[in-house]
Amino acid sequence: MFRHLNNPSHGTTPLQTFILLAGATFLFWEWLKPLPVISTTESITPFLLFFLFAVMVKVLRLPTVLENLLVGFSMIYFFHYLYLGGPFFSWSWVEYLSNDLLYSLQLLWERDFVGHSYYVKTIVFYLLIWGMATYLYRAVVVYRRLFAFFLCTLVYLAILDTFSPMRQDDSIIRTFIVGLVLLAFLEIVKIIQSNRKSIVYRQSFPYKGFVFTLVMILVVSSLGM
Repeated sequence: MFRHLNNPSHGTTPLQTFILLAGATFLFWEWLKPLPVISTTESITPFLLFFLFAVMVKVLRLPTVLENLLVGFSMIYFFHYLYLGGPFFSWSWVEYLSNDLLYSLQLLWERDFVGHSYYVKTIVFYLLIWGMATYLYRAVVVYRRLFAFFLCTLVYLAILDTFSPMRQDDSIIRTFIVGLVLLAFLEIVKIIQSNRKSIVYRQSFPYKGFVFTLVMILVVSSLGM
C-alpha cells in the first residue's frame, strides 16, 4: 500500500517527504494543543507520539497487514501504559477492557452517546488519530493536497478563539504561515512533476524560487500582524 512514495513518477524525494509530513504534523499539533483546556485530557504528548508513530509506519511502506498490526499494537500499548498499569501480557486488563467495550456497544444500541467510559472514549480518540495520520499521509505525499485541512484548522482555531476563553491569536498566525509555506511547497513539487518529461525539467528542486516565496509569505504575514 502506497509503495510509490519515492517512485520517480511521483517526484517526491525523501527530503521533500519529510518537509511535507513535518508541516502536516505541525498543523495537527495545533488541533491537539487546546485539549487540556476544553477536555479532561491532562497531556497531549501520548496522542502526538502515537500520531508520529502512525505516520512513520506509513513512510516505511510496509505491507498493509503488518502496518495495521504495528499501529494497532502500539495503540493498545500506549493505552495500557497510560491508563491501566500492571503487566502488559495479562488477561485481567484485557477482560476488563473487553467488558467495557461490550457495555459501550449496549449503550450505542440504546442510543446513549454520553454514558461511555473514559477508556472507551480514549480508544475511539486513538482510532481517530490513526485515521488522521492516514489521511494526512495520503493528502500531502500521495495526492499533494492540503488546502482543505489547512482551512479546517484555521476555522477550528477561529471558533475556539471566538466561543471559548482561549485566545488563539498566536496559533492562527502560526497556522497561517506554516499552511501557506506548505501550499507553496506542494505547488512547486507538482510543477516539477508536471514538467518532468519536458526539456527544461531539472532534477534539482528549485530552492531559490521556494526561498523567495517563503520570504514573500513572511513579509505579507508580518504586515498583516
